[in-house]
Amino acid sequence: MMEMCRIMVDRIWRGGLYDKSIAILNIVIIFLVKGSNTLVPLALKEVVDAMVCDESALPSDSSFFLNSSEGGCPEESDVYLMIFIYIFLKFLSQFFFYIREVPFATMSASAELSISNEVFNHVQSQSLAFHLNRATGKVITIVSRGASQFTAIVRLLNFNLIPLTVELLMVLLVFATLFSYAFMLV
Repeated sequence: MMEMCRIMVDRIWRGGLYDKSIAILNIVIIFLVKGSNTLVPLALKEVVDAMVCDESALPSDSSFFLNSSEGGCPEESDVYLMIFIYIFLKFLSQFFFYIREVPFATMSASAELSISNEVFNHVQSQSLAFHLNRATGKVITIVSRGASQFTAIVRLLNFNLIPLTVELLMVLLVFATLFSYAFMLV
């Protein structure tokens, strides 16, 4: 498993400054997607609380985004600001979710090209007996499928497993911050 991760990181981190910056941009976008996804429910909570505000039932630290200095319900302009913040976070969440494909496509194409070039050079460096005894076209087809499967594995890690782990850690951090640690453990 560690060897596979090392090979994957080596393929992704290959190239010059441009390729490395694309890999870093990809990671940053993952954190932006999950960060905005984590903040959207908190913003919605603030909007709903502000719209159905009851001054007699307010705790002293009721607001996550806006803290009114007088401790009462937020003014109408503050409610509209909270709605705008919610809409903006929802937009950012969707925007980053769809834009994450752009740097990933460049990164995965570079990795796939690297694998294909290495295998092609290896096959071409074999002896004439190798080429006469084996169907070289079949080998190239298998290698091409393997390179595309590498992209599928990187896509699975990049879009499913790593973001799920990041989002889980962010949600646990929010639970630990806003609620008791027992709730976070549950």
